[in-house]
Order: sequence, then structure tokens, then C-alpha cells
Amino acid sequence: MSWTQQQVHPLAEQTRLICRYHRLSTRFELIAEHALAASAGPGSNFNEHNLGYPPMGVWSELILRQPLYYWPRTIPFNIAQRDYRLHIWPLLMWRSRVICAQSGKVVIIECLDERKRRSIIRWCYFGIMNLLRIVS
Repeated sequence: MSWTQQQVHPLAEQTRLICRYHRLSTRFELIAEHALAASAGPGSNFNEHNLGYPPMGVWSELILRQPLYYWPRTIPFNIAQRDYRLHIWPLLMWRSRVICAQSGKVVIIECLDERKRRSIIRWCYFGIMNLLRIVS
């Protein structure tokens, strides 16, 4: 069983954002991968077909590595001279999204979809169990 959840999101034409979350330590990591302009050829840009493996000529940048300790956070960060804000609600109802600071638009709606699904399932399970407990 893997304790780390990871998801990859395209951020710009030559940049993608890797979100990692370690469940035991509550450590959240953001890694930006940039493709070099010299290697920009067919198949070198980040799209939905090659999100799993980075192409040649890619360099990574660790943006954030921070334990969350189950508390909501708003964390500002910068990628390629653009400011972004990461909003995380890691309590029972997980939510994490990236917002552009200049325009206020949501760039990434949900950083870890799997984590959000598990939180919703957990809420439904506890709700049904409590309802059954009250009814019986």
C-alpha cells in the first residue's frame, strides 16, 4: 500500500505541476516541471498524452514541501514570475486548488481528486452509520 498520493496537472504550455501528499506525515509537495525551449519539438510539450513520463530536456523545481498537520492553509508560491495561491482544506472534507493571484481564476480545480473522493465516501459512510444508530 502506497502512503503517497500523486497527481500531475498541466499548468502552462511548457510547465506541469506535480502534487504529492503523504498521508502519514501529512506532507504536501508541489513540484513544477519545465520543458526547455530548445527541446520544444513534436511531443516535447506537456499534454494529456505524456503526463506520466517527462520528455527529454526537462528540469524540476521544488515549489513547496510542507506538513499540513490537518489544518486549513493558504500558501502563496511563484512559478515563472507568476504568483499563485494554494488553498488546502485537509480536514475531513479534503479540498485543494490552485488560484492565479493576478487574475483570481482557478487554475487547478482539485489537486488530488482521489483524496477528495475518499473524503466524500468517508462522510457518506459516517452519515449512514449515525443514521442507522439513531433509527435502531
